[in-house]
Amino acid sequence: MNYSEIASQYREVSARGSHPVGLVVRLYAAILEDFRRAMIAVAEGNIEKRTANLNHALKIIAELQSVLDHERGKVVARRLNGFYDVTRMLIVEANIHSDISRLQKLADLYLPLYNAWRQVEQDAYAGKLRFDDDSSGDLSDNRRAESSDLFAAGEPSATIDPETARVTWSA
Repeated sequence: MNYSEIASQYREVSARGSHPVGLVVRLYAAILEDFRRAMIAVAEGNIEKRTANLNHALKIIAELQSVLDHERGKVVARRLNGFYDVTRMLIVEANIHSDISRLQKLADLYLPLYNAWRQVEQDAYAGKLRFDDDSSGDLSDNRRAESSDLFAAGEPSATIDPETARVTWSA
């Protein structure tokens, strides 16, 4: 999925009136998959594959960052923006140094957010979330406080075995 496809898909989902949480979950999954593939590429010594996967992750993060609604998101949007800024720099450093441990740390940073968004998606589909009528993405007051704690998800991790280039995800 390239940058224009990501942007197009996000706009399409939003325009149809569907809640874009499912797309956000898929984008985080794609970032984690890019990290996994980049770790494998590092283990294989494949510079082109490593760079392509990390560039793809950077494009997805740029799109996620560009659609942050700072007016409604307030603290969460500000924290996510800072998180994206820092992790984009860390991705560039991991690419320059071709370092599996740096990629591992990035995966460990993104996995809790992925899990948090998956939980939001599950809650939305289960009807546990109520959204304001005037926007498809604004959480009602009864859930807004809970949503601001996106960074408090458990301690999941992703590890790679350098010998086999296999990644193990755990929650």
